[in-house]
Amino acid sequence: MLTGIDQMVMTFYDASVPHNPASYNPHQHFQNRITSDDARSVGIADACKGFEENRRQLVSLAHLPAEAFLYSIRFQKLKKAINQGKRTPKNFYVKGQPAQALFSKLSAGLRDCMDGTAKFPSLSQQDLAPYHHVAGMARLGNPEWVGPSIKAFAISIVSQCWQTYEVLTVDLATDAISNNRSKFSNVKLPVEIFRGPGGRDKGIRDTYRRIFGPSASGIMTALADQHLDYAFAIKNLLSHKAGKTDQKYLDAANKLTLDKIIRPKLGHEFPLTGELVNSLGNHCFAMGYYLLREVYLWLKQ
Repeated sequence: MLTGIDQMVMTFYDASVPHNPASYNPHQHFQNRITSDDARSVGIADACKGFEENRRQLVSLAHLPAEAFLYSIRFQKLKKAINQGKRTPKNFYVKGQPAQALFSKLSAGLRDCMDGTAKFPSLSQQDLAPYHHVAGMARLGNPEWVGPSIKAFAISIVSQCWQTYEVLTVDLATDAISNNRSKFSNVKLPVEIFRGPGGRDKGIRDTYRRIFGPSASGIMTALADQHLDYAFAIKNLLSHKAGKTDQKYLDAANKLTLDKIIRPKLGHEFPLTGELVNSLGNHCFAMGYYLLREVYLWLKQ
């Protein structure tokens, strides 16, 4: 997933957006984020900070399979080096325990590497070959290739990415109203958002339209992207139907005008891949930054 700092290229994103901007580029929203000072100046600093912290935690979580995979390779190399006598840790005793509480050489060597007093063996291209077979897990990998446990992990990531965006919409509106009462004299708290982006009454778009009014064209443009509807439909299918395609998902997908929509047959399993998880997550994050910027600009005027 894009960190918002590292220069990572996402080549699999479907950029067909049926409204302005016509050529949606997620990078621009990462690059054009408002600053903490900007957010503080209009009273939305808490929402901005919360979104950023939640996003960073999710990015770290999404890299967990990659970290574990690389760790296992390093562990095997360390074990081999110690068994061959190429590495001999100096202290095998557990501090504060009787002398018979002896660490194995492998445990002591692993401890030293984790403590930073020794280095893990370097990894060759041959060592890394199986890592690349798991589709470069920095993008979450290929869940269908490595098994159901990673697929369940991928489903969790999709759900949490959407939740991070949805929580932002509530927190952002709440901060804006609470700290700018003169602009929202007729708006009551708390802000309640249900039913996703397009739900009536308490959906994200209808709620923001009522709160910010007709002058908020930039905000509504940020919320109009159909990829939000697509991500929400996939999240619901994975969360409520265990990924088995139902008519509700197909009906939602058929309303979208995007070019690349996955429409499995009724009853078939949704083909969730690491690339799709990464794409949906990045989009939720980019749209969050987009919304933050537009709300900031509206409050500033």
